[in-house]
Amino acid sequence: MIIIDPTIIEGCIRGERRAQHTLYQACYVPLMKVCRQYTTDDQEAAAYLNEGFLKVFTHLEKWKGEGAFYAWAKRIVINTIIDGFRKSRKYKEMVHLKEDQDMKAFDVRVDLNWADQHMDAESLLVVVRRLPEMSAKVFNLFASEGMDYREIGGLLGIHENTAKWHVFQARKKLKEWIHPSTVKQEVTNG
Repeated sequence: MIIIDPTIIEGCIRGERRAQHTLYQACYVPLMKVCRQYTTDDQEAAAYLNEGFLKVFTHLEKWKGEGAFYAWAKRIVINTIIDGFRKSRKYKEMVHLKEDQDMKAFDVRVDLNWADQHMDAESLLVVVRRLPEMSAKVFNLFASEGMDYREIGGLLGIHENTAKWHVFQARKKLKEWIHPSTVKQEVTNG
C-alpha cells in the first residue's frame, strides 16, 4: 500500500513542481505495472501512465482525502487506458456466439493454482501479453480488477456475452501456455 503525505498532495494542488515530482515518483512503479497489464509494449504503457497522471494532477482538488489516494489514482489511470482503447477502435473484433452451444462453455473453470505457486508476476505478465489485445484487456479487468461481465461490457462498449467469451478464450489459452512443462521455455523465450 502506498501512503502519500497530505502535504505533498497540497503542494501538488498549489502547482509545486517538486511536490508533483515526488507524487509521480511515489506512484510510478505500481501504476506502471497496472499500465503494463493492459498494453502490449512499455512505450504505450508509459504514455497511458503520463496521460493518467496529467488527469490526476488536473483533478487532484476533487480527491477529498476519503479512501486511499493510490486507489483513486489507479482508477483514473485504468479509465484513461479504457478511454484510449475506445478511441483507438482496435477493439472492433466481432464475435458471433451460438447462444446455446457456446454459452455452456463459459462455465468451465481453469485452475491456475500451479501458475500462482510457480511463476512470479512478471513471468505471468509475459504470458498474458501474448493474448489477443481485446482478450487481454477483458481478462485483466475481470481477473485483476474484479469487474463483472456487465461492467466490462459497459466500459469497453461490447456485449457482456462478448466479455464472457474473451475471458473464456483467455483462460483457455493461458491454461495451454502455462502448462508446467512449457513454463520454463515460455519465460526464457518470451
